[in-house]
Amino acid sequence: MNSSTKRQKVLASRNSQDNNFANPNEYLLSSFYKPDVVGNVSPLSPKAFSYYKFEYLGSFREHGIEVNKIKVIPRAYGDGVFRGTIHIIENLWCIHSLDLETVKTGIGLKIKQLYAPVQQVWVPVNQQFHADGGIYGIKGKADYVISQSFSSLKVNPV
Repeated sequence: MNSSTKRQKVLASRNSQDNNFANPNEYLLSSFYKPDVVGNVSPLSPKAFSYYKFEYLGSFREHGIEVNKIKVIPRAYGDGVFRGTIHIIENLWCIHSLDLETVKTGIGLKIKQLYAPVQQVWVPVNQQFHADGGIYGIKGKADYVISQSFSSLKVNPV
């Protein structure tokens, strides 16, 4: 399996809405390490400083690891950018967790992710998505919670 191949096994899913609404799997299968997250500029993108200002909010220690809390402030909030906080592990520069929100075509989307080390690689193990808003007179809310485990992870040493 190459580095861009992902296999997903869904154990349960329920949808009481139209299947044409945005699919949270787009966010699940994307990565905040990539420059683009479903049409939004990632706060970790090489061009992030053109879209965001950042504010250091301090740090904390967890299991002997120092974690920096960074506030993500868009230069102009709206479609295409995030706002919120991202936690980065000191010296490793890996994501520890994030709590970001964006807006997509009138729908507010809140994303929370918690990362944990698997074979010494920090990967998202818990994700929460909350969508709220309306379009064309239709209003709705959606919550999506994902807990992930990795049965096989082929680590690229580079």
